[in-house]
Amino acid sequence: MIRLKVFFCTASLAAASALAAQTMVAPNAADGGSSASRLARQVRMEPADRPFSRLAWSEGISPLGANVSFVTNLGRQVNLRSTESALFYTVNNIQTNGITLGATARFFSSQLALDVYPWQGHGFHLSPGVLLYNGNHISASANVPSGESLTLDNTTYYSAFANPATGATPLSGSGSVVLNRYNPTPTLTAGWGNLMKHAGHFTFPFEVGAAFIGHPLIKLNLAGWACLDQAQTMCTNLGDPTNPITMQINQNLNSQLEQWKQKMEPLSAFPIISFGIGYSFGTRM
Repeated sequence: MIRLKVFFCTASLAAASALAAQTMVAPNAADGGSSASRLARQVRMEPADRPFSRLAWSEGISPLGANVSFVTNLGRQVNLRSTESALFYTVNNIQTNGITLGATARFFSSQLALDVYPWQGHGFHLSPGVLLYNGNHISASANVPSGESLTLDNTTYYSAFANPATGATPLSGSGSVVLNRYNPTPTLTAGWGNLMKHAGHFTFPFEVGAAFIGHPLIKLNLAGWACLDQAQTMCTNLGDPTNPITMQINQNLNSQLEQWKQKMEPLSAFPIISFGIGYSFGTRM
C-alpha cells in the first residue's frame, strides 16, 4: 500500500513537471525562440565583464592642460584610467606699472585613476588617483626700465640708469612658481560619464575635483642696480650682499615672497575641472 502511494505521488510530480515544461516551451515557440536568443546574448555578454576585456579612449581639457585618456574595465562597476595632460603657453611684453614681464607655463602630468561607479547603470563615479608624474611649473622674467619703480613689501625702489663708469645696469628679475611640491601627487575627482557603457560608443565625460600638490613654491631673483630715491643718489649693485641697501632689499624681497606664498596657499589643492568626448571600442575579447 505504501509503495502504491509513492508510485502515485511520483507520477503526479512527473506529470506536473511535463505540464510546466510544455507551458514554457509553447511561448518560446510562439515568439520564435526569443527567450533562447536572450539567453544566448547574455552568455555572449559575459566576456565583456572580464578585466581588461574592453577599451575606450577620450580627449578633453582641464586646468592641467589638454588631455588624452585610455580606459579599460576592471569589473562591471570599476574602470582603470590613464591620462596624459600637457599645456605649453608663453606670453611676452606684458606691461604693468612700468615693468615688462614675460611668462611661460609648462604643464605636463601623467595620471592613473580608478573610476568607481557606486550605482550600476548610472554614469556618476568617484575617482581616487595619483599624478605619477607632475612637472607643472610657471617661469617668468621681468625688466624694470631705468628710472621706473618697483615695490617690495610696501617699500619702493628705483631701477638705476645705465652708467658705464660705475657699471650700473637697470634692474631685472627672474622667477618661478613650482606646482609639484608633492611628486607623485594624490588626486580625487567625481564626475559623470562611463566610457565602458554597454550601449553606444560615444560619451561626453565630465568631472571635478583636485590634485593635492602641496603649497606652491615661489622663487624670485633680482639683479642689476637699485636705488632708494628717484634722484638716484643712493644706489647699489644687488650683486654685493654686504651693502646695507642690498641687505634691505633682500629682506623686503623675502617678506614679499612670504605674502605671495600665503595668497597662493589655496592652490595646494589644485582644481581639476575636466570635460571632453570619449569613444568606446566595445568588447575586445
